[in-house]
Amino acid sequence: MFKEKIPIIGSLYKKNKKLCETVAQMKNQIEQQNKLLDSHVYYSSLGEDIILKNIFFDYFRGYVTEKGFYIDVGAYHPRCASNTKILYDRGWRGINIEANPYAVNRFNKFRPHDINLNYAVSGEMGEIDFYLFGDEQSEFYGSSSTIDINFKNYVEKTQNVVAKTLKVPSNTLKFIMQNYVKNKRIDFMNIDIECGELEALKSNDFSLYRPRVIAVEILSKTGSVENELKNNSVIQYLKSENYKLFSITLLTYFFYDTLSESKAQIETWLDFSDD
Repeated sequence: MFKEKIPIIGSLYKKNKKLCETVAQMKNQIEQQNKLLDSHVYYSSLGEDIILKNIFFDYFRGYVTEKGFYIDVGAYHPRCASNTKILYDRGWRGINIEANPYAVNRFNKFRPHDINLNYAVSGEMGEIDFYLFGDEQSEFYGSSSTIDINFKNYVEKTQNVVAKTLKVPSNTLKFIMQNYVKNKRIDFMNIDIECGELEALKSNDFSLYRPRVIAVEILSKTGSVENELKNNSVIQYLKSENYKLFSITLLTYFFYDTLSESKAQIETWLDFSDD
């Protein structure tokens, strides 16, 4: 990225005022971009927040979402492996939803300007079983925890660990949207709840609440991205709700709302091509 100063030459200014004003504007854009690039701090596990920065904070191309709003379902940790910390650092605010009560305490401490909710998100309202893994003394207590009993059994078998079962409150996304989002525009929603993602998505009312961009963790059952693209139930469901896949990391799939975002806009975010 260019960091040299761009001189404004007096004689040039007299000959072409418009050109010089354009150069000055470009200089300002570069300086703003450099401010952002000077802090190469990322938090996501697999580069998800690099994609988010490219989408929402591109000063060079003049595209910046100021004071955006996010929802993080299965937020896990306010800093480590977080897809929304980069947004929080840039003045965004949102809702962090986490079934693990220990994690919610961390969010209350380190994300005091967010709304932090101790809920599992599912199709049920009431108390449900939550399977908690890890060492209670660890800051990262709760990794791989889930409400999905099949995933719980898989982790216990493959990692030779035993889950602690907690009764936790559960609500639908629709309930949470109605009570905490209301009329706010949702710029980004992240969902990472260890095989509970489809049920969580189906618990929303997409006729009322439509995030502009959704990121979903998809744990492949086949090990093949090609097979997932054709057969994965999360991808197919979001397609039925008029969301289109536009980017993939190793485990996280990004979708945009085709009812609110044009293809031209997506092309300004990333290199984009049709299926």
